[in-house]
Amino acid sequence: MRTIVKRNNISLQAIGYQTIIPGVEYVEHEYIIRVGNAVYNALTGEIAVVDENDHGEMIRRWFLAPQGMNLAGLAHMTRQAAHSMKNARTINRYVIFTTTDCNGDCEYCFQHGLDPVIMSEQTAADVSSFILKNANVGLMTNIRWFGGEPLTNKAVISQICKTLKDARRRYSSSMSSNGDLFDTVTDEEVELWQLNSVQLTLDATGAEYDRIKGLPSGAYERLKATIERFPNVNFVLRVHYDPEKGTKPCEQIVDDFKGYSNVTMYAAMLYDGEKTQADYEQLLNIEDYMIAAGKMTARLPNMTPDVYCMADARTTACITPTGDLTPCEHFVTGESYGSIYTTERDQTVLDRWAEKIKDRDSCESCPLYPSCETICRCESAGVCSEGYRYYRIEKIKRALDGVI
Repeated sequence: MRTIVKRNNISLQAIGYQTIIPGVEYVEHEYIIRVGNAVYNALTGEIAVVDENDHGEMIRRWFLAPQGMNLAGLAHMTRQAAHSMKNARTINRYVIFTTTDCNGDCEYCFQHGLDPVIMSEQTAADVSSFILKNANVGLMTNIRWFGGEPLTNKAVISQICKTLKDARRRYSSSMSSNGDLFDTVTDEEVELWQLNSVQLTLDATGAEYDRIKGLPSGAYERLKATIERFPNVNFVLRVHYDPEKGTKPCEQIVDDFKGYSNVTMYAAMLYDGEKTQADYEQLLNIEDYMIAAGKMTARLPNMTPDVYCMADARTTACITPTGDLTPCEHFVTGESYGSIYTTERDQTVLDRWAEKIKDRDSCESCPLYPSCETICRCESAGVCSEGYRYYRIEKIKRALDGVI
């Protein structure tokens, strides 16, 4: 039995190893996805390559279960353990809005048309104090700069990072950006920020990219120059697939950036209306194109039972330009559950955002059930369509096919 991805610690603590009972017939259960001898166990998060000599070990590691046994209860236990474990951890990740202003104008952006709010120097100082007071000294503090376009107010990025550095706190940062203001960023600032990665969203190439982003002419070429200028920063391209435009724009993006050693990519669907299985098949084709170019960020699925996002856990603090704390970075103008200025937290807001959609009749038999939870208030995570299930399962199968 050759392990490709180790079993996650959450399932070890929740259900341990299975005891072999003589005379019992053991079979593969509904939470197994197999391609040839490569097997993904959604119950435990483990991926292994197996053969006929591994029967006993497959039982111990829950790849096989007694025939007729309903494992839904065990799946639920692993999910509950994931929540308990992650929600008990200290906050070590901060999503900080330097501003809700932006130099671009993407029509599909969740902040499109909102009045901009800019973090002040005083608020930045207060954010620094909040992090120093709440962060675990023994853990790396991870910061994600968000917006709007965070570089329209890069001064507060430097201010916060300098405070952490002067306090000798270990930190690193990442950023979501459109990249067009990087010509104002110096190597010294990147070093101060401990900037490891930048996510950029691309919908097209050339002048069409400029138009969609609402950026000055030549933005696409400036973006390419930025990536070349910072070879030690990993640029992650979120490549949008629009079914109305087909796969060609995405393939052109892959072709343009496949020669950049500091670029990886992943494909994402524009969530405008219901998508069909055929739409997701095209998304898979784009991912295959990325894989062939050696640019796909990750082929294997997330092995840990999902705490889906920051609204579902307590390890991340999302801080607005005014110092409010919000459950989700995509609802920064909505309700907050507290502030960096007080210790009071509105538990009713947190509970409402973490509320799960009740299991449907088909959920317990779905291969993804142990690692899938849908959140009521999330416009993307709250949807589980037939096409999306097909996409997730097929993506795992294609990944398994590549590990044999």
